[in-house]
Amino acid sequence: MKDPVAKITTKVETYNDFVNATITRSDNKCRRMIQMCKTIDEFKELCEDDKIILLKASCPEIICLLSVLTFDFDGEFWTVVTDSENAVILPLDLLKFGKWNLYGIHKQFMYTVKGEYDSDINLIDLLMAIILFNPNRPNLKQKDIINLQQQTYMYLLQRYLELKHSSKSESETRFLRLMSCLNVLYIMNQILI
Repeated sequence: MKDPVAKITTKVETYNDFVNATITRSDNKCRRMIQMCKTIDEFKELCEDDKIILLKASCPEIICLLSVLTFDFDGEFWTVVTDSENAVILPLDLLKFGKWNLYGIHKQFMYTVKGEYDSDINLIDLLMAIILFNPNRPNLKQKDIINLQQQTYMYLLQRYLELKHSSKSESETRFLRLMSCLNVLYIMNQILI
């Protein structure tokens, strides 16, 4: 779900332009996420209602998680691809002008996730699956199946961390911190909705 490489052609200067660029990016990411989910066998086996519920609830969270991949931590901005050739810069500080405390929440989330994911796209992929298969979404019909899938991906993440860090205690600590990041992500999503 990574964005293609494009040349930066614009820098967003206002909060409204920031929101508009984010909406466009979110629409594109949601379409790509739907296509990605259609390739996951466990997702394909779910009833249509549950697929819709899971996608609607997880899209904003996954988009926010993926935003760490396009965030420049030195300059504190996102690079957002607008088409196959162009990209726009979205400065983090523009969130100071919005409702709530979006600036502080996003900044804390970005730096917390950065410390945990360490440019590891495999880790991001596993976190995306954990977010997608969240059995706590309202009105799900196949909660048990969805819970089993989430538990499976959580187990895979734990094993991956054990292999990566060669230490049970280090992997457990990192796993708990990643689950904490997902809780923050869930709270952020509730604020934004």
